[in-house]
Amino acid sequence: MLTDPSIMFYMLFFFSILILTYNAAKAPALWFLLSFIFLKVLLDGKINRKLLYGSVGIVFIIIVFYYTLTGTGLESFLSYNSGPIGRIILGQIAGLFYMMFLWPNFYSFMRIQAFPNAFLNFFNIPLEHIRPSRMVMMYVNPSGIEHGSAGVMNTLFIGEAWAMFGLIGLVLAPIIVGCIVQLFYIIILKLPKNPLSLGFYTYLCLYWPITGGFVDFIYNPGFFIIVFIIVLWYLIVSLPWNKKTKPSTKISRWEAN
Repeated sequence: MLTDPSIMFYMLFFFSILILTYNAAKAPALWFLLSFIFLKVLLDGKINRKLLYGSVGIVFIIIVFYYTLTGTGLESFLSYNSGPIGRIILGQIAGLFYMMFLWPNFYSFMRIQAFPNAFLNFFNIPLEHIRPSRMVMMYVNPSGIEHGSAGVMNTLFIGEAWAMFGLIGLVLAPIIVGCIVQLFYIIILKLPKNPLSLGFYTYLCLYWPITGGFVDFIYNPGFFIIVFIIVLWYLIVSLPWNKKTKPSTKISRWEAN
């Protein structure tokens, strides 16, 4: 019974939701549900309108229920500068204007200082790692940084590219990011459709760091590990079992006679 694919799916789906919401965060679970829409489009090439509207309605109900449960209220939910609407309309782009304002007026261009410590230590570069998005939050909300309630102010990747390399980064970043994204999609779409390639494609649709940072496209250990696992799978598991034997072209003596 447990080997039935439908039973396995519902079990894994249930436990995945529990894992994603262990700390009462709502966004990971919503992104997880959204991934099935991308998966449906990839498999069928389209999505039924009723399914799309139903999915949007379910997500909306979940968000409203969360804000009601936490006592935040619908006023915060519907406000243009707070809640999910404010985060989508203003929060994603506000950091870009701050980065354009702070560099180079208040800070010098960071160059490779925005790369992780592992990268800096490997090349023995005597710099202390810090992300531009962290420095923006230190400027915007210093009290939140001091109390540990504020983290970073992420924005479009070109903001970090500007803070790192100035005009050169602003010009080259879209070209570099575009080439990386397009290359991976071309490779994935040419792969046979199996759970591994479909899962990787869905992951990229949701988690490309477009509003994360430019560094995440150049040096991303988590992404490297996923790619390594997929390549290892195809080399060790898939290829030996997917070799197609060509039909023999030799004519037996019985056919010759």
